[in-house]
Amino acid sequence: MRGLKKSLTDDGKEHLNNLITIEKELSKKFEGTLLKANRCWKSNDGISLEFLKGISLSDLLDDALLNNNSNKFWNLIDQYMNNIKKVYPGEAEAYLDIDLIFQNIIVDNGVWNVLDYEWTFNENFPVDFVIYRAIHYYFYQSNICRENIELEQLYRYCGIEHDRIQTLAQMEYNFQKKIGAPICENSDAPDQMSVEDFLETKKQAKERLQAMDFWKARADERMDVIHNLEKRLSELEVVESDMNYITASRSWKFYKKLIHWDDHKNRGSIRDDG
Repeated sequence: MRGLKKSLTDDGKEHLNNLITIEKELSKKFEGTLLKANRCWKSNDGISLEFLKGISLSDLLDDALLNNNSNKFWNLIDQYMNNIKKVYPGEAEAYLDIDLIFQNIIVDNGVWNVLDYEWTFNENFPVDFVIYRAIHYYFYQSNICRENIELEQLYRYCGIEHDRIQTLAQMEYNFQKKIGAPICENSDAPDQMSVEDFLETKKQAKERLQAMDFWKARADERMDVIHNLEKRLSELEVVESDMNYITASRSWKFYKKLIHWDDHKNRGSIRDDG
């Protein structure tokens, strides 16, 4: 089974055809690392991509947190950072795959296969932009991560200082607008893009950080509601099970007959008194 990318527009076709060049360039950069660009080739219908098996790096990170294995979690982060630094040793690099997020890395038998590398550009981009995007999209798409790790902690661990976050967030906002991605104002989703859109006319970093805290609080509140509902549902299922057991018992059937007999007797007594 193989994947396929195709486009109906000339611009889109040119963009997809460029994947062949990108794969070759990334393969050179990935030499000596765990990373491997997913193989692609031209076909009659567009660009064919090799189908891969494995588990995403984001799922491996979630699994480590679920099992309270913090060492495994931070070791995976270290491996990601070490490989990024080997591939892109400078502060700014050409052929920088800015979509090297955890969700786009499929781990199989020690190989980190890289998917969706079409957002690779033959111009210099800051390397920490890749790291910022990987952290950003993992944190906001993983409930497990948000329950266990602070966003600022992830940024600091990966070498992104507090003063740098605003600049990188603005770069991401500009990139999303450039590619025509929908950015909705006042979105309910806990996504930094909607926060940036809401505050695009405000320049102070403090206001931006306050907005980020707001969305994080909203996400935490929703998770609390979900957990409470799950707990209530579990309690109701126990009650239902107990009721089913009681109503199926002989004692309950006898009790029902006794109630019916008392009702019949009382109704008869009333008629007699009349």
